[in-house]
Amino acid sequence: LDRLYRAAFCHPDVVGIVVGTRPDCLGEEVLDVLEGIGRNGYVFVEIGLQSKSDAVLARVNRGHSVAEFVSAVAAVRARGIDTGVHLIYGLPGDTRENFVETANFLSELDVQGVKLHHFHVVTGSAMAREWERGTVRVPEYGEYVSACADFLERLSSEIAVLRLIGQAPPGRLIAPLWEKGGREMAQDVAAELARRGTWQGALR
Repeated sequence: LDRLYRAAFCHPDVVGIVVGTRPDCLGEEVLDVLEGIGRNGYVFVEIGLQSKSDAVLARVNRGHSVAEFVSAVAAVRARGIDTGVHLIYGLPGDTRENFVETANFLSELDVQGVKLHHFHVVTGSAMAREWERGTVRVPEYGEYVSACADFLERLSSEIAVLRLIGQAPPGRLIAPLWEKGGREMAQDVAAELARRGTWQGALR
C-alpha cells in the first residue's frame, strides 16, 4: 500500500487521495501507512458503515458491527486524517426511521463527509437471487428523495455531503431503473428541501 500510494503522489496533478475501506481493515499497520502518506499530501479515508443497525449488517453479511465502525473512525481521526462515511438507504430489514436517525448519530461523531447511496440490485449478486424470489424490495425514486431530505435536515451542517446516489456499472443494474444521475438527484433533493423551507441541519 505504501508504495502504491506514494506512486500516486508522484503525479504532478495529484494533490490528495481518497481511500475507501471497511471498519475491519484499518489495523495499526494500515494506519501507519496512511499517516505517513498524509505527511506528503492530503488523505481522506471513507469507511463503509451502510447501516446503523447491527441486525441489518448481519442480514446483508457485512461482517462488521456498528461499534467497530465507531472505533475505526476514532482510530483514523487520532492519526489526523479526515474521514467520510458510506450509507445505503433501503437495505433489507432496515427502516426509514433508522436511516434518518443515522444523521443524528453521525453528527455526534468526528466525521467530515458522508456519501449516501440507495439500495440497488446488480447481476450476479446474492441480492439478485433474492430479488428473483421476491424477498427484497428497492426504494421508489420519490421515497428516496424524501428520505434524503429527512436525513439532511438532521445532519450537522459541518459535515460535507459528497454524494446522494450510487450507480451500478453499465449493464449490471437490475433494479431500480430510475434513469437518474447525481446532478438530477441533487437538484431534486434541493427542491424538496426548498419546498419544506428547510436545509441541512435545520432540525438539529
